[in-house]
Amino acid sequence: MGKIVEMPKITVLMPVFNGEKYLAEAIESILNQTYKDFEFLIIDDGSTDNSVEIIRKYSDPRIRLVKNEKNLGLPTTLNIGLDIARGEYIARMDCDDISHLRRFKKQIEFMDNNPNISICGTWMKTIGEKTGIIIEVPKTNEEIKCSLLFSSGITHPTVFMRKSKFDKYGLRYSHEYLDSEDTELWIRALKYIQAASLQEVLYYYRIHPTQTCRMDNQRQKETTRKIIKEQLNGLKMSPTEEEITMHCSCLRVDNGFEKEDIIQIERWLVKLKSFNDKSGLYNQKIFYHILNQRWFYVCNSSTRHGLWILRKYMRSNVNSFTFIMNNKVKTTKFIIKLLLKY
Repeated sequence: MGKIVEMPKITVLMPVFNGEKYLAEAIESILNQTYKDFEFLIIDDGSTDNSVEIIRKYSDPRIRLVKNEKNLGLPTTLNIGLDIARGEYIARMDCDDISHLRRFKKQIEFMDNNPNISICGTWMKTIGEKTGIIIEVPKTNEEIKCSLLFSSGITHPTVFMRKSKFDKYGLRYSHEYLDSEDTELWIRALKYIQAASLQEVLYYYRIHPTQTCRMDNQRQKETTRKIIKEQLNGLKMSPTEEEITMHCSCLRVDNGFEKEDIIQIERWLVKLKSFNDKSGLYNQKIFYHILNQRWFYVCNSSTRHGLWILRKYMRSNVNSFTFIMNNKVKTTKFIIKLLLKY
């Protein structure tokens, strides 16, 4: 595919498995970046469709195609990429998404100007079946560390990784955490290095019928429970299976909660605050903010309970005036929605 870029500033790491439908659009969003100094490492993980043929149609010398002899799975494929990448930075990309044309320029400027940061993500906006949803993630290292107890904290396909630090600390994706390998990697990595996220949309995440659905995958649920248990142990807690289930229940707030569940979640969040105050694992102020945020999500998804949920939200020990004032638009909409229902 032409002359290989020997010492690129960036290695773009994109695994592909049967991604023919949206692959060309993903490739072109990388080749058309305003920042040009990169190698485009595409690893085909045993595709049985026309993915390889589509890749080979591009003559750009920055493309470096590697083919696995058989399907090895995402963690192994990503680890191969981390091992053979030549760039100072590794930029992740998925084969059905689109990168903003100025994504690399903005992330590399941030990384060059912040040598203490070794992971840099961005916000994403959904395209495809559900268009226009902005996926926001925390900005600072401490905020990301605290949020990992409730979410991935970093949008995986948007990240820039500082290769030297990942090599130094042996940071690779673990096969023991299939379907949550990114979240587990961030938790482990932030014991050694720091992360940040740019607070703007630089990546377009496609939702479509053929993508791998992880949210209802039983293996993914079991892996999530394992990760949560390990994090709670870090807080010097010995959670019961019921408590882990309670924690998992408040990770997703799509359908709201029954009153008894809301009462139990509130008690659980208070307990988390108490254990963090004792252990000092997380920055107390930021951790309390993350708990405030989670409590708001739970209550905001349960407005069918009318004024009961409003009273519950306002009187709770995991609600703060500071959070309300810093999130005036969201909390005002929540209150207006409840008053209109009443």
